Order: sequence, then C-alpha cells, then structure tokens
Amino acid sequence: MSEENTLSVAFEIEAGRVSSSYQEALQRGDKERFVERLFAREAEVFGKSGDALASINNRLGWLPIVEQMSEKSQELRDFADGVISAGFKHLVVLGMGGSSLAPETFAKIFHTRGALDTIDIIDSTYPEMLRGLLSRIDLAKTIFIVASKSGKTVETLSQARFFLSQLETAEIVKPGAQFIAITDPGSFLEEFAATNSFRKVFLNPADIGGRYSALSYFGLVPAAFTRANLGVMMTLAVEGYQRLSQQSASENSAYQLGALWGVCAEVDIDKLTIVTSKSLAPLAPWIEQLVAESTGKEGKGVVPLDAEPVASFSEYGDDRMFLFLTITGEADEALVALREDALRAGAPVASIEWRNPLEVGFEFLRQEVATATAGFVLGINPFDEPNVQESKDNTAKILDELKNTGELPQPTVQALWDGLSVYEIGDIAALEQDELKTPGKAIKRFFTGLHEDSYVAILGYFERTAKTERALENLRTIIRSKFGVATLRGYGPRYLHSIGQLYKGGAAKGQFIVFTRPDSKELEIPETEFSFNQLILAQALGDTGSYVKRNLPTLMFKATESPEVAIDFLAAQIDMAFAESVAQV
Repeated sequence: MSEENTLSVAFEIEAGRVSSSYQEALQRGDKERFVERLFAREAEVFGKSGDALASINNRLGWLPIVEQMSEKSQELRDFADGVISAGFKHLVVLGMGGSSLAPETFAKIFHTRGALDTIDIIDSTYPEMLRGLLSRIDLAKTIFIVASKSGKTVETLSQARFFLSQLETAEIVKPGAQFIAITDPGSFLEEFAATNSFRKVFLNPADIGGRYSALSYFGLVPAAFTRANLGVMMTLAVEGYQRLSQQSASENSAYQLGALWGVCAEVDIDKLTIVTSKSLAPLAPWIEQLVAESTGKEGKGVVPLDAEPVASFSEYGDDRMFLFLTITGEADEALVALREDALRAGAPVASIEWRNPLEVGFEFLRQEVATATAGFVLGINPFDEPNVQESKDNTAKILDELKNTGELPQPTVQALWDGLSVYEIGDIAALEQDELKTPGKAIKRFFTGLHEDSYVAILGYFERTAKTERALENLRTIIRSKFGVATLRGYGPRYLHSIGQLYKGGAAKGQFIVFTRPDSKELEIPETEFSFNQLILAQALGDTGSYVKRNLPTLMFKATESPEVAIDFLAAQIDMAFAESVAQV
C-alpha cells in the first residue's frame, strides 16, 4: 500500500502542570466507556436529560456519516467533473459558519482543479465584497453552491437572492441551472431550490449540526471541485474512524486531546493557542468555530486563538495551552522554539504532525470527537448554540424597526478621533462618558480593566483583505506585548456563526473592540425591505448590544477612512498611552 493511502498522523500530549487532573479525566473516560458509548450514539453519556438529551440525540449523525460519505466519493467527483465540463470557470460557495468554513479549508489547502479558475467562499454581507466578486467573475460561467441547514440563514438567503437577480439582469435564460443547494430534507432551501429550478439539491442527514458537518455533503461537495483526492482522503478518514471507535479513552488521541482542553479550561488555562505550519493555517478557523461554538456556554468554555502572531514563550500568559499542527517538511524555527519553550515551562501541549494534506479528513473527525470530549469533561452540551440565536434575534429586532419606521437606529457619535468616530454604546463599567472624548484617556481606562486571564477580541464589519490582516496582526501584537493577554480577531457577520457563541455564552473574560466602516453605495437585497448596508449595520449593532447588556467592556468605532487606517490609529494610540508598559496585567 502506498504511503499516501496509509494514515500516519503523529500525535503527542504533554499535560505539564495539569498532568494529575488530565490522568483523572482519562480514567473517568475509561470508567464511563465514553468513546464506546459516543460511537454507539448514546446521548446519555453526556449526563443530560430532558430537552438537552433530545437535542444531543438529534446531533450525532456526524459519526456514521464518515463511512457513508466514503462510498460517495467517486459520485461527488463525477458530479464536479460534469459541472466543470459544462464550461463553468468559477465556483462561489454561499454559506455561514460550518457551511463555509470547511469548504474554505478545502479550497485553501487543495486549490482549484481542472478548468476551474477560482473558488470563492462568501460568508459576509459587506456590499463591497459582493461587488468585488462580481468584478472578478464571468457570471455566465459561474456555478453557485447555496449551503444552509435550515435554508433561512439571513446572510445566505440574501446572497442567493442577490446572485439569482444578477443572473436574471444579465439575461441568463435559466439562472437556477447555475445553482446547487446543500440543505436538510424539508427545509426552506429545498423548497426555494425547487421553485427556482436549481441544477442539483444535495439533502444532508438532518441529525448533523453545522459545525460537525465537514465530512458530509456540506464539506465534500465543495471539496470535489478542488484538487483533493476524495477517495484517498475519505479512505484515510474511515481508517481513522475505525481506530478511534475501537480504542478506549486513555489510548484514544481524540479523547486525550479533548480531555486536555476540558481539564485546562476548568482551571482557567482556557486559551487554546493554535499554532500551525503555513500550509495548514486554513484549518485553524474551522477549529476555532468548532471548539468555541461547542464549549462556550454556561459561563464556561475553551477560547481558541486563530491567526495570533507567534511570539517567544515569555510573551504568553499562564492561561495558555497549545495545539501545534504541522506537516512533515515544513520546518519553522519560531514554531519549533515556541514548542520547546512551552514544554520546558510545563505548559499543556498537544502536537500533531501529518505526512500529507489528505489526512485533513481524519483530522476533521478527530477534532470533532475531541470537542465532544471537552463538552463531556466540562459537563455541558457540546451540540447546541443558544447565544447564536440571540444575535439573530437582535438583528431581526433592528430590521423590524427599519420596517416599521423606515430607518435603522443609529448610534450616537460621542467623539471624533483621527480616522474614526467613537460611538456611544451604553453604560459600561470600564469607561466613563467624558473619557471617550480623548483617545489616551479612553484607551487607558479600557485596557486598565484587563485581568491576567482576560482576552481582547477585535471585531471588524468589513472585508478581510491582506491590508486589514496586517493591521489587525500589528494591533494584536501590541496588545499582547503591553498587557500579556490573549487576542482574537473576527470578521462580522462571519464570527457570529462561530466564536460569537463563546463571547456571549462563555466566561465573562472578554473585552471587545468593534469596527464598522464607512457606508458604501447601497446594494439592494431582492425580496426584502433592507439593503446589504442596512443588514450588516443591524448585525454589528445587534451583536455589540449583547456585550453591552452583559456589562462587558466594549468600544465601538466607525472608520471614517479605510479600516486599516482606523486600526493603525488605534494601535498607535495604545502604544503611546502605555509607552512604558510591558505586560501590565
């Protein structure tokens, strides 16, 4: 058998200063036969009853789907071949959360294949992102995948209506023939697809939640359009499935990983620092969503850190555990040095090394089992997402106000700084109103409230570009070097379907900096009473209101120029305000 067809992932855990509690968690897993019962789909293993037990019972379909989808690998490949052979040059995936992050991982790791030129994952309501996409593609040669479990996700449905309208405007004779749907049986999207004569509808098992859907149609249909060899990838995933299902907790890498996360979070070592070699970086946002949305509830949670700049170990606080995810042959001196220093210091460390990228299928499964395990250790339901609905409800209320009054509620501009407007966002304990007038005062008061186990989340309602990523990386580096705390970054509304659950449902350790950008030219959403500009502002206001309601320290800005100018200005102000400070908290 060739090396490509043999699972070879190397795995190692050093529990460090949580070794004792980690060993107890392994023993508990063996005693309660957690792995055996999980793979047998016994929801009772999570110790829940009533509605919680019912919801778990309805969310375990991600386990058998691995073997089921392995048998469909060639069918999916043939389907993608047929689409490409029909002359399509561009693939656009419309989805949010689990419906977009797994496709994005596949697209970035394996890239396009055949005559297909581009794959774009659209998980934003920012109008300029949609305009930019239209400028890059030939509409007549574009195939769209609309992916939504319910079919009523406001972002995805708005995008689908918009692009259908664009095709009709372009006088495409059969616009629906350029659309593929992935959804649950009986969903609104299934009906919508039939009404609009979609090219194909893939019906996913209804007992799979979005973030656990990577190895279902939601992940594998888009993956079929990449260079990934689905047959080999799914063969490796099935091999991994069989290994994990037959091992006890104490010898099972997925259980070991989740147990480490759980016991660390119980003692406030809850910042899961994900460090990857370059080619595997696209997996980190998927892990972030899976772990945060599954564990961030009931005042508990593991806080996963995606794309945080790597630093020397001395810059990390005592609330850190580490996940090193690498591929053979990609040596990175900074990564190696950080791992060695973390191990010497007794920090909890998990290390995973793949031999080839096709092992991603098994890694999806292992991370899913690990996340379920963390929920078991923490005593929570890892399959619900109560506060994701809260943000949706907040947005809906604001849009209802627009419908009733003709206007969106507008936040008051409390102060004008260079490059950004400061919004009044409510009665927040960390700030006084008059301190918002002066950047130095406001920033000093805001950051003085940080604690050793705090984190700062920087949330931007604008398009992710190389410029914004560089600016956010610089801001995160300054905050960590000044205060020694973990930093996160997210793009709205994307993060609302991901780590946003943890921000609201997890431990109250977060401080939030929210950026919106100048209004762009209106872009209407067909069959609705609001535009994309209005939708994304409603989402920003609704989610920010959730933090204010919880008295979590929050600053909200509107960039008066470009987002990167506003971010750089804030970074410079922090640098000046704390010029003499190093790891103040």
